[in-house]
Amino acid sequence: LGPPSAVLLQSDDIADLEIPGLPKGTILIKSKTVVIPDAMRGKGPGSRGKPGFRWVTHRTGPLCTPAFVMTDQKSQGKQFSEILLNLKGVHGSSAATRPSFMSLYVQLTRAERWEGLYLFREPARGDFIEPRNVLDKDMRDGVLKLEMLGQETRERFIRDHRHESWFQDWDNMLE
Repeated sequence: LGPPSAVLLQSDDIADLEIPGLPKGTILIKSKTVVIPDAMRGKGPGSRGKPGFRWVTHRTGPLCTPAFVMTDQKSQGKQFSEILLNLKGVHGSSAATRPSFMSLYVQLTRAERWEGLYLFREPARGDFIEPRNVLDKDMRDGVLKLEMLGQETRERFIRDHRHESWFQDWDNMLE
C-alpha cells in the first residue's frame, strides 16, 4: 500500500475554516516525496552499492515536522533547541484558561535560546497583564500551609533538642 497520499485533519482550532469540497473545520495535508540528506541517512555511501552509483534515499509523507507533545510538568529539567508553546492553560474540562504563573515560568524556560522559542498563538494582553498574573488560590494556600508546617517543624526540633550540647553550640553560632 505505501504511505498515505494525504491526511484529513479535523480540529476545534480550525472549526470556523471552510475549504470548498471538504467538511467545515477540516484541512487536507498532502504527502510529498523528499530526498533525505546523506548526513541524516546513517552509514556513508561508500559502505553500500556498486562503484559509480549514487544512493538516494527518499521519504514520502505529510508535509510536517515530526514532534512530540509534553506537559510543562514532564518537561521540567529538560531544555530544547526548538519549542512551540501554547501559553494558554487547560484545566479539567479542556477549556482554555489564563496560564498560571508557575506554568508560564516552566514553559518559557524550556527553550535553550530565544531564537528557538515559538508561540502557538499571539498572547493576549489579559493573559499576563490585566488582571495581574498572580499565584492562584490553591497555590497561595499551599505555600501558606508549607510555611506553617515549616514553623511547626522548627518549633518541634527546638523543643526536642534544645537541651543537647551540640544544639547549644549550634544555637550560639553567628549567622
